[in-house]
Amino acid sequence: MIAPSYIKNYTTMKKYIYSIMAAVALFCTSCEQDLPVYSDPTARLNFYNESTGDTLTSYCFVYHNEVPQDTIWMRVTTMGFLADHDRQFELQQVMTGDNDAEPGKHYVAFDNADLQKYYVIKADSVGAYFPVVVLRHDSESDKIYNLKFTIKDNDEFKVGYNDYLYKYVTITDMLVKPANWGGLMNWMFGQYGTEKHKFMMKVSGELWDEEYISKNNFDKSAIADQNYMFYLSSFFQSELDKENAAREARGEGPLCEANGDVVYFQIGV
Repeated sequence: MIAPSYIKNYTTMKKYIYSIMAAVALFCTSCEQDLPVYSDPTARLNFYNESTGDTLTSYCFVYHNEVPQDTIWMRVTTMGFLADHDRQFELQQVMTGDNDAEPGKHYVAFDNADLQKYYVIKADSVGAYFPVVVLRHDSESDKIYNLKFTIKDNDEFKVGYNDYLYKYVTITDMLVKPANWGGLMNWMFGQYGTEKHKFMMKVSGELWDEEYISKNNFDKSAIADQNYMFYLSSFFQSELDKENAAREARGEGPLCEANGDVVYFQIGV
């Protein structure tokens, strides 16, 4: 037989639990009632970035011999309600005062009629890919031109978050440091240099541009195959030792950058 005291305690505990549950339910109901229904009719547009720092793209024509123009595909995403109709968006250049790219000379202008069909968010869609068409020009051979652009307010869209409001493209026909040559690349292969870059391209047969580095996750410490990167660093240094031995036999010094720094591949240096 169950003791009466146990029944009394059990009954009291049940009442206590029910009281707590009722209080929680009341609190949750109150919270739900306090939440406003989203009703802002304004549609906004952001550039899609992997992170807030993912805004720079470098395009180097030296990787693409004899190509007069090329296309960089980027992405925008919407904020707000879906629409049952196609919505046009607009882009505009932002002048920086530092070797700004010229429309028609270094890139196809954003108001070009042929591009407008791409600047569209389709009905019931939340984003779109759009092209930035870069042009090869003789003036690029020894300079880097900067194209900064943003989203332009129009009847369909207003600008979104400040962190996702700008994109930057550098355009050149000279070898430049890939935008994603950073921490892990520096650790494995040393600081960037154009002569180092040329040498890596020569002995590996790969471009070692932003696309190649990203495709192989060489810029992502968390998922990169670092054992493979160790191997590559050793391979490059071995090939460089052979190159420098040949240079020495010709009476030349070791491979150096234009500023006189000796090219090397020591890990962690």
